[in-house]
Amino acid sequence: LRSKAAYVALVASRTRAEAVIDYLKDQGLRPEALALLKYPAGLDIHARRGDEIALSIMAEIVQQRRTAEPLAIEALLADIDVATVPTEAIDPVCGMTVEIAGAQHTTVYNGQTYYFCCAGCRTTFEADPESYLTQAPPAGAAIDPVCGMTVDIANAKYMSEFEGELVYFCGAGCKAAFDKEPHQYRQSETVPTS
Repeated sequence: LRSKAAYVALVASRTRAEAVIDYLKDQGLRPEALALLKYPAGLDIHARRGDEIALSIMAEIVQQRRTAEPLAIEALLADIDVATVPTEAIDPVCGMTVEIAGAQHTTVYNGQTYYFCCAGCRTTFEADPESYLTQAPPAGAAIDPVCGMTVDIANAKYMSEFEGELVYFCGAGCKAAFDKEPHQYRQSETVPTS
């Protein structure tokens, strides 16, 4: 109701709707905002069953769309911040996608934060950052040592560091199996792509 929605309806009985309205008043919603709430939702066609109630709501939506003023999209979007904030970053060492929120391995270089999949990649980067900032991210494919599946390195979500090398996996299950007993599985080999 605080939005600029053209139509807001409450699917509830009149008794339940009154309780919801009282609650919304207690939460500080202004009477003008509450006046925009349509309840009960739907056209009055004496609907009783769920499918009938759904039909009455759809009919009311159609009616609302046909009789309403055209929406001023610019006005609706005026108060909305449409600037996008990145949620993922690319590990400059291995090329893996890293979730920014909650990232455990980060470093700041020349005022910019870099995100890493593991401590090994961070340490490698910190030893010579310029060499990783001037090269393209790793490409190609690797073989999952657990199941033998080919994994695209650039889009890999699961990997582990083992004996100084990055090992790529098709999924969480293979990574968990490898991490439990890494010596049981052979190292994956990178397969160049063309």
